[in-house]
Amino acid sequence: MKACFPASFLGILLILQLAACHGQVSSFSEKTAETATLHGTVSYHGHGESQKGSDWCGHKQEAVLKVGEKGQLAEALITIGSKELSELPTALAAKAVPPGGRVKVDECAFAPAYLVLADGGSLLLTNEDKAASHNIYLIYNKAIVNQVTLAPATDSSFTLQKTGFYQLGELRHGEWLYVTIYVAAEPLYAISDAEGHYSFNGLPPGNYDLHIRHQILGEIAKVVNLTPGENEGQYSVF
Repeated sequence: MKACFPASFLGILLILQLAACHGQVSSFSEKTAETATLHGTVSYHGHGESQKGSDWCGHKQEAVLKVGEKGQLAEALITIGSKELSELPTALAAKAVPPGGRVKVDECAFAPAYLVLADGGSLLLTNEDKAASHNIYLIYNKAIVNQVTLAPATDSSFTLQKTGFYQLGELRHGEWLYVTIYVAAEPLYAISDAEGHYSFNGLPPGNYDLHIRHQILGEIAKVVNLTPGENEGQYSVF
């Protein structure tokens, strides 16, 4: 004998079931949507003049040590890593350390002046001069680790296996011109702005290894615990 239920009763059951599922989905979405934002500031309270130079065509380069009136340090490199980042959320893609990069050389300059790559990343070097060759040196820990003569309008590539700062440069007219490269083990990075500020948005809450580095001033390392929402007050002073 088959059990029969009024259509209205079945409709109520369906509504209740959909409401329960919607509650589960909402609860799951709220749980997975909990992310952390990290805000920080980098300062330099030491003394000394900014280092400056000129490119091969006589144009002045910007200061290597860029410090504001209140000690704000611009162009410090901040990297962050954690087991929470085994898979990067889509929202963090813009902050991901790239696996490779490209440096262009012409008769006047290297570009860009600063580059960040992932550990084991590939660096493509392009000579944009159509008539001049360039003798390029790769320097790590103040030692030359590679050298290439780049013929006009040709490319060459390096694989950078060790983390840390590199200089890729050439000596012309008695003066070195180079690009600074940092090879990072951590998956995310930021560069401090003119006010020394930086931020990371959309991080899963948890403990993170935070590194602040500068090619002249050295490194600051710390562990930070990020809770859901805004995490302010990470002040780092060289």
